[in-house]
Amino acid sequence: MIRFLIVFICFFALSIPASAASCRSGLFSSIYKTTSEQTYADLSTGSLTYQNSVGHDDILMGSFKTLDRVNELIQSAQKNIYVQTWRFNRGSKLAKSFASGLVKLSNRRRKLGAKNPIHVWMMINVITSQFPDYEKKANERFFDKYDLNNEFMQIHVGIFVSDFLATNHAKTVSVDDKVSVIMGLNISNGASRPNMFDLGFAVRGEIVHEINRDFVEIWHRYINSDQLAPTLPEQRLSKHMATNCLPIMFTRNEPYSPLSTTIRHSSINEALLSSIRQAKSTIDIMTPDMNVKVFLQAIKEAILAKVKVRIVLSYTLLASLTQNIPTRGGENIVNVARLYNSLGGYTSRDYYCKYLQIRWYTNPPNETLSKKKHAANHGKFMAIDDRVTYIGSANMDNQSWVNSREIGLFLDNPGITKSWLNQMFNPIFSKATTAKECGGSSPQ
Repeated sequence: MIRFLIVFICFFALSIPASAASCRSGLFSSIYKTTSEQTYADLSTGSLTYQNSVGHDDILMGSFKTLDRVNELIQSAQKNIYVQTWRFNRGSKLAKSFASGLVKLSNRRRKLGAKNPIHVWMMINVITSQFPDYEKKANERFFDKYDLNNEFMQIHVGIFVSDFLATNHAKTVSVDDKVSVIMGLNISNGASRPNMFDLGFAVRGEIVHEINRDFVEIWHRYINSDQLAPTLPEQRLSKHMATNCLPIMFTRNEPYSPLSTTIRHSSINEALLSSIRQAKSTIDIMTPDMNVKVFLQAIKEAILAKVKVRIVLSYTLLASLTQNIPTRGGENIVNVARLYNSLGGYTSRDYYCKYLQIRWYTNPPNETLSKKKHAANHGKFMAIDDRVTYIGSANMDNQSWVNSREIGLFLDNPGITKSWLNQMFNPIFSKATTAKECGGSSPQ
């Protein structure tokens, strides 16, 4: 009888979700507490989920590999596919590849004799130099060419009209309420370049519901109200998922139009800053650009506290043409020099080159650095103390922190963080070009 009770208690303990205290680290708890205690506008709030999962192969590296995996995942769709992108260039290889994935799904449902169509909700940002009505009709014609509006699939194009700098920079693809891919990738000509590196991450569980909730809210807020609009699907977690405990915090930033250097008060900005300020041993960052003053100051303070910081930046992705406009923060090469110079007033060169290792994204390893041909990184990633990971759409630049609508996820799991570091960050960092301030190559 006693043996039976022991077995029953063990089975019961394994069949219920782990408590927050048992699967949430002190570091993550501090970041979440700092973030959640703030008061935000409704489009800048965040949320915390626990019943989530990611797999070893859920880090997607490279533009076409990311989209190939997206096309694999959408084949399981039963009701809805939610897509948002900052740019959608109809003539790009990525746009054609995405449409081919939808054709495959439509044909598959035709063979299965599906009774109801899949609804594909495409929220496409257009910048101020574009004409919204023209873009909407042109995008609809693009999908019509593939015969995707039929009894097995319906495409709904929604145009997010940028108000000057207030763009929708978030990039996600969700399949029903089962899996989401959050990425830096735009379905665009730029992302189709062979020397452009990007990242995507697939997540499952409660966090998908939060991503979809945000998508539906933004659609209702910014897309013309006379159109058919998406509704939030009901989420039904599997028994396996219901026993998982992977803390993921969803954060976002609302769009804001004026030219300004005043950082928006939002959950994503607060969580990014809190992560840097609470790091104890290591900070690993990959971002196209880094020019937010308060973020750079937090990096500097971490280095002076002997936190080892490694950063991979793009040398020329958004160089002088856009980043040197007033309020945009300046280009990477200038801000890197300023950061190293500011440390020189406090420490020796040996010290700051040990604790601050900035490198220029390089692929392949022997590539000559030049503004015209240099490979560029567009992925966004940060790992704190080999434990907490940030993935999302936001760059560490003023456009993302002040003006753009952004979303980001913060995951708390050392196994996942170390796996992603070993699969992606460490190999890229090892072949990247050291900044000249610490003995590396001088950009041409």
